[in-house]
Amino acid sequence: MSKPTIVIWSNNSQGRSWSTPNSEPVEYIYGNEKPVTDINDLMICNVIYQGTEFHYHNIRCLTNNNERGLYIIKEKNYWKCVGIIKNAEYIDNYNWNFTILKTEDSKILSTNKLDSLTILNLQKKTGKGTGNINWGFCRVKII
Repeated sequence: MSKPTIVIWSNNSQGRSWSTPNSEPVEYIYGNEKPVTDINDLMICNVIYQGTEFHYHNIRCLTNNNERGLYIIKEKNYWKCVGIIKNAEYIDNYNWNFTILKTEDSKILSTNKLDSLTILNLQKKTGKGTGNINWGFCRVKII
């Protein structure tokens, strides 16, 4: 296990429906992430990830090498851990270029995000600033 502190989720830019406190439907748009593509035989891949201002401040922690992140994508109906975010390079407008190293964490997980974290032996942290698991980012701890 890589002992991550951050998990970033991507559903390849598919919108998700939510309800406001007044039960009005609203769609949350994740941005325009590009699919993960293998770039060499060293088990490394790249992805362009579009976050928000909230994501920016937290992803920036990955560039300081004081935090470690996992990148998880949705394939068909299952979440899949691609691997550890080895490098997070800021592009512009909250876009990032992630270099992801495939590790023992890289595997098919579950159809459910919370179950997926459990498979990885992780639990979402609670409290202010820990992210929203449904909006693509959360801080985690090992269980």
